[in-house]
Amino acid sequence: MREYPNAGWLSGGAVITVRFGAFMGQLDASIDTLTFPSLQREFGTPLVGVQWSRCPRT
Repeated sequence: MREYPNAGWLSGGAVITVRFGAFMGQLDASIDTLTFPSLQREFGTPLVGVQWSRCPRT
């Protein structure tokens, strides 16, 4: 660690990146959950018919 003066900053940056990614995942899940009723009305299908929108994205 002493050989790399920026190591402390890099590890802090990694923590921030992971936290931001976790937040974005929760936000995405919340938005999908809130849109299920609208999707059900729009497509005229039960919940199982619109759950495809919650499939993992790659």
